[in-house]
Amino acid sequence: MIKTIVLCLALSISSIGFTQSTREFGKILEEEFNMQQYERDTTAKAVILFDYGETVIGKAGITYLTHRIIKFFEDDAFYLANVFIPYPEGTILRQLKAVTYNIENGVVVTSNLEKEDIYSIKEFNGVRSKKFAMPDIRPGSIVEYSYTTQIGSYLFLNSWDFQSEIPTKWSEYRINMPAAFDYKILTKGFHPIVEVEDQKFDYHFIAKDVPAFIEEEYISSSKNYITSVDFELMRAYQYNFYSTFEEIRASLMEDYFFGETLDNTKFLRKKVDSIKRQHPNKYQQAKAIYDYVI
Repeated sequence: MIKTIVLCLALSISSIGFTQSTREFGKILEEEFNMQQYERDTTAKAVILFDYGETVIGKAGITYLTHRIIKFFEDDAFYLANVFIPYPEGTILRQLKAVTYNIENGVVVTSNLEKEDIYSIKEFNGVRSKKFAMPDIRPGSIVEYSYTTQIGSYLFLNSWDFQSEIPTKWSEYRINMPAAFDYKILTKGFHPIVEVEDQKFDYHFIAKDVPAFIEEEYISSSKNYITSVDFELMRAYQYNFYSTFEEIRASLMEDYFFGETLDNTKFLRKKVDSIKRQHPNKYQQAKAIYDYVI
């Protein structure tokens, strides 16, 4: 197991370190062990008891802390114990720890995730992932894991989802940024998100008792409806990142999750070349591509 350490980042304006999560790792409540079902949704096969995210922007880039606790009621939800953490190449992932808690003969038994059970995988060009399965999962198990990631780019700040396919009892996200950065805040979804005052963080969001998100017919993308908060970098050090559409296009084409992914779509090149030959006009090309995709 990787031991927990405190990560501090020196900022250009002030020195701000990670504060302790609002819940200490390993502190599972007795009432959570005794929970036989989630009272707000008795059909739920699992519930997220605690979901916490913390972000600090510093000289070295952006550092994220994630801390999550899940309670399992039925084995149909065991797939949620298979954890997948994607990240761009060049990202530093550290402080990963994960524990499963079970009650045996009235005693709490812990099963720690071992290093050899954590797999590092290259997903596609520019993107890697960590994958692991939580040990010793049974009905009644509680799993807890946390990790930090550090990325050097300031352009895209991770969004935070307060909602998922199972209910969430408590979800919290805090972010600190120097005044030199100006982000636009975007919220989505229908469940209320409360912004609270915080002396240590610039933004502090909380959502409680969030119901499970249920996919419905004709929803093209669930990301457009899940209760979440997102950020778009507008300016930094007097430089406007989004002054023109050409600059937006250039930044997207260089991004791991957009432009470089498009470069790998070899299976579409023949179709694109065919459309270009049939339609010399760019408007007609765009319409033909739209008709093909739809």
